Amino acid sequence: MIPQIVERLSKFPVIENCPSKNRERNSAAVLVILKDFNSEPALLLTKRSKNLRHHAGQVAFPGGMWEEDDQSLLQTAVREASEEIGLSAESIECFAMMPKASPWRRDIDVTPFISRAVEPLNLKANVNEIEAIFDVPLQHFLDIKNYQYKSMSLLGGYRDANFQLPFIEYKGNQIWGFTLKVITDLVALISDEPLASIWK
Repeated sequence: MIPQIVERLSKFPVIENCPSKNRERNSAAVLVILKDFNSEPALLLTKRSKNLRHHAGQVAFPGGMWEEDDQSLLQTAVREASEEIGLSAESIECFAMMPKASPWRRDIDVTPFISRAVEPLNLKANVNEIEAIFDVPLQHFLDIKNYQYKSMSLLGGYRDANFQLPFIEYKGNQIWGFTLKVITDLVALISDEPLASIWK
């Protein structure tokens, strides 16, 4: 099925660009890695260390902030994945990119790059940043019955706000927020599943 996904996403080619020098927002990039899992496509995800200052203990794609030495945002994503999980750039093929989007931090734009494993991934978590590396079958995100909701409060600004946010659990790992939004957007692109309705 991965070749069909590659074909479906061919209309979203990779553009190796850098953030504008005149930008007012920070830039980051993540790697969405597809791999075989019992002959079915799966997504590679990480669980961040509980000791980190930001997003501690949360599930995320490998990736991070753009640095001035990076030649492109794709290089940012690959560099960060190498630092976090020991990923070799030669072990993946990046074939598409998704539009940049913003997580809870509104001062940052994150660009997801879609890739597939082309050889075995010999990964090793950087224990200072990553607690675990795991795979989730893509099919798990296609079943609307797997989605649940939790209440969250956003404090600050001119008013406080309460939200009902969707999440999915997989083997004790809770996937939500920006990571889940990227996944549901990807699922919509490759399968025509109407998952936009889960974002109330």
